[in-house]
Amino acid sequence: MDARRRRLSLALPLAALGRPAAAEPAGQLPADPGGPGPWARGRIDLDLPADASQGSRPLALALHQPLDAPPGPRPLLLVSHGAGGDRDSHRAQAEHLASHGFVVACVEHPASGPARLRRGGRLRANLAAMTRDAEEVLGRPQDLRRVLDRLLAGTLEVSGPVPRIDPARIAALGHSFGAATVLMLAGARVALDVLQPPQAGAPGFGPDRFEPRLRTVIALSPQAEAPPFFRPGSFASLRCPVLGLSGSRDASQGEIGPEDRRAAFDRWPVDGSRHGLVWIEGAAHLDFADDGALPTAPRPRLRREAARAPSAPGPLARAREAVQPLVRAACLLHLRDRLFDDAQARARLGAPGLTPWLGGMARGVEVLRR
Repeated sequence: MDARRRRLSLALPLAALGRPAAAEPAGQLPADPGGPGPWARGRIDLDLPADASQGSRPLALALHQPLDAPPGPRPLLLVSHGAGGDRDSHRAQAEHLASHGFVVACVEHPASGPARLRRGGRLRANLAAMTRDAEEVLGRPQDLRRVLDRLLAGTLEVSGPVPRIDPARIAALGHSFGAATVLMLAGARVALDVLQPPQAGAPGFGPDRFEPRLRTVIALSPQAEAPPFFRPGSFASLRCPVLGLSGSRDASQGEIGPEDRRAAFDRWPVDGSRHGLVWIEGAAHLDFADDGALPTAPRPRLRREAARAPSAPGPLARAREAVQPLVRAACLLHLRDRLFDDAQARARLGAPGLTPWLGGMARGVEVLRR
């Protein structure tokens, strides 16, 4: 490791987990929550080696942070990419939130990244295999937990200063496979039914991966109670507020379609409107990630297969350009609501408040509550 790197103390006392005093992420709620915030942003890339004593695996990490925000502990967002993604799959979303005062840790899961997706040019087969890989499905929540532990303990070796993390203001975001990952951390029980190799206890529920330090999670393209990740009853144990974002063209591999994602919201527990679903008319599956979510295809065959995927009909970049500002606005509003009890943000996180970001492929928006 570079000799200039130094160990930084990022820890705060964990005793005050209620609502310790801390600076707002960026002062007053901005007029345009979907646009850039007031702070310059920086990025640190680092690698965490495997730790055999803890059974952990090597991880790559991109840490985005505000550079000129007022002193004080900062809120933290952990990010989990979808199948075939990497630490840059939500780069623009991470930069957006960093400019609004958040520290954003984008984790790259080692066995569900671009290399495995590209293997042999078999896109669909590789997607199916990685989402049924028991080690990967069960290990992803532990990846995020490990990064959280290291950030709070101040044991990351980084190449520059990182703001202290506020232990009472921690959230997680994931897309697709990543949505399943953060839903597990919110208390959803993973299904063992189709995991490979076959697991003891299958068919049935796997281990409880609930992470009590999270105040909320954001699930982009949240899953249904169906294979490969869940089964009926999986969502009954959700124990922290969840915001889901999906849309009328949000289809992915297998038989999970937009109607399944919307119907699954009715299986989330009724919890005083703490859970929400932002439904975007016209939004497709890959519109909820940045361009980095699809690796550069090395062969024309893989490019054609990606273009034929039902989740990506039409020009990918143009659709994302229309959907992403609304997604960024909704995510920032939700995080300010849940992490800072921001009444203005809570009031704007509804269909009327999100309508200004409609346009192009994003033709309409609903916000459902439970």
